[in-house]
Formats: sequence, structure tokens, C-alpha cells
Amino acid sequence: MTSHEDAEDLLDALYAMQQENGKRPSIQQAKTSFFPDWDRERFFDAAKLLETAGDVLNPSSAMLYVDLSSAAQKRAKARTLPPQRPTTTINIDANYNSPIQQVAVGAHGTQTTTYTITNSQLQDAIDTYKAHVDELGLEPAVRRRADAQIATIEAQLQDEPDPTIVKSAGKSLKTIIEGSIAGAAGNVLTNPSAWTALLSLFS
Repeated sequence: MTSHEDAEDLLDALYAMQQENGKRPSIQQAKTSFFPDWDRERFFDAAKLLETAGDVLNPSSAMLYVDLSSAAQKRAKARTLPPQRPTTTINIDANYNSPIQQVAVGAHGTQTTTYTITNSQLQDAIDTYKAHVDELGLEPAVRRRADAQIATIEAQLQDEPDPTIVKSAGKSLKTIIEGSIAGAAGNVLTNPSAWTALLSLFS
């Protein structure tokens, strides 16, 4: 893996952390949470490349909290956008006792969602990925990003999983897999249904 590709993976992690809490992300925390398998030299080379390119600015404290340049944020954001899907129009004559709520202009609607994934489900997702990832035919750079996300999830199972980290890594992985399935041609995917449980897990 080249330093440039490592740098882009590190940038994606920093951007995800920034989006989660709205604060300056920490390069050191990114390594701990997303790239626990990287050695010190590999980590330093990736971080240095981002700094030299002007993608990260104003590093401070031992944790290396940084600002992300606007160009770097746009680049990372473009990689995390989900594939476009066709829109669906639902015509409802009446919505009494319906799970679909209609809220008038100026009114407020409330929906509560609980994000709970068990360790067993996470392990099943990891096993599914390892068993079927070769079927996706991912480009090398995309495969490396997908591998990084599954490694992050796997590392979280070593202790009490952090829901924020798992959710971020899972959604990035889901976007990559959905994009591959949507763009698959011929017989690249011999068993697309194998991914159903993993994709629904990170919805």
C-alpha cells in the first residue's frame, strides 16, 4: 500500500470523526480507532503526507488535533456520498394509524430510532465480508478502504464496542458494497443475497 493511499484512508477517518462530533479530529485517536494494525512508521508517513499537502492544518497537543482544509473535506465527502437511488412517490388516501407520518408546514414531527447491534451480529458481518468480498471485484484502492472499515469493526470487538465508531465504519462499508453491487456486471456477483444481512445491519 502506498503512502498516498494510506493518507487518503487517514483523511477519510478524520473526516468521519469530525462529522460525528463537530470538533477538530485527532490524528492519534484516528489511528487508535480506525487503524490499530498500522505500525508507527506507516502512520507517521500517512500523517506527514497529509500535512505536507496542506490537507491537515494547525496540529496541536500530543493527540494532534487538526483542522481539515476545505479541499480535503470536499474530497473526503465525495467518497462517503451514498449512490444515487431512484425516488419513490407514495400516494396515501388516509394516514390514520399509519407508520408513515404526514407533518404540515410549520408543525413538528418526532421519530425515535435506537441504534443497537449485538457483538454476534458484528461478528456475522465480519465473517460475511471475509467470505464474499472477493466476489465484489473491488478496485484495489476501494478494497483497501473496505478492508480498513472491517478491520475497525473487528478491533472494536476486542473490547466493549463504541457505537459511534461501529456506525461510522459500518455505513462507509455499506456504501462501498452497495456501490459495487449496483455497478456489478456479468457474473461478478454469484450470490448477491449473501450481503443482505450485512447491509440491513448498517441501515
